[in-house]
Amino acid sequence: MKIKFYLLRPDSKTETGLLVSVSYKTERLRLGIDESINPKFWNLKTSRARSTPAFPQAPEFNQRLESIKSGIEKCYYEFFNEDNQAPTKEQLRTLIQKNVLSKQKILSFFDYYNEFIEDTARGARLTKKGKVVAPESSKQYRVAYSTLKEYNPKLNFNDITDKFYSNYLKFLNSRGLAINTIGDQIKKLKTVMAASLKAGYHRNEAFKDFIKLSEPADNIYLSIPELKEIENLDLSGNPSLDRVRDLFLIGAFTGLRQSDFSRLRPEHIRNGFITIDQTKTAKML
Repeated sequence: MKIKFYLLRPDSKTETGLLVSVSYKTERLRLGIDESINPKFWNLKTSRARSTPAFPQAPEFNQRLESIKSGIEKCYYEFFNEDNQAPTKEQLRTLIQKNVLSKQKILSFFDYYNEFIEDTARGARLTKKGKVVAPESSKQYRVAYSTLKEYNPKLNFNDITDKFYSNYLKFLNSRGLAINTIGDQIKKLKTVMAASLKAGYHRNEAFKDFIKLSEPADNIYLSIPELKEIENLDLSGNPSLDRVRDLFLIGAFTGLRQSDFSRLRPEHIRNGFITIDQTKTAKML
């Protein structure tokens, strides 16, 4: 697949619109996109805006083009993977219009955040090292999303300012949240803002100065004698509690996360050892 951007009127002395050309197999389609630029700032060789002091918004402009390119590729490959064949030109045109170009104008902060969560849940996000972000982490992002929406359901990208940060911390504190929990909320907000900035949805970089609060955690744990007391407790009259107790002890003695020990099956036990892919890190344990 080849995706390239073109000027609508290359000889224009003022801003002109852009077209995106998509070529694959024997098909080719061209669509107008909601971007414009003065041709003097356009690099014909790279099909991107030139980096020049006269056009300081070039990085954000180019990132928006990259976002469109990535969205088109996503439309094509998702269709191909589901139907085991390439879409027709008209099918791809419809997918691009619906899922990429129409969102250039309407994608709000919460719209983007929701898509971010969905991408995480289906394993479509990568770390800086190129590894898949654990889909399980989408659950924590949903919690952070709900908290933000409770704070201000009309929040948008440009509202994320220093004043917002100060007021949001007060809001989180008023809910009685622990410092580390508040810090995690801020961390997730910064991650979403950084991703949306890179994707070209805004130019607001105030979030970069937000501090992720933290404090040493008081880890509460049971001693071996206490665990033995729980192990020896007779719960034969309550099979449900008996099973919960067993799962709890497995977690306590193995150090497995709840998301991992709750998935344990006989096939995970080999030669007296537990072997399982960890949900959060995708590492074999």
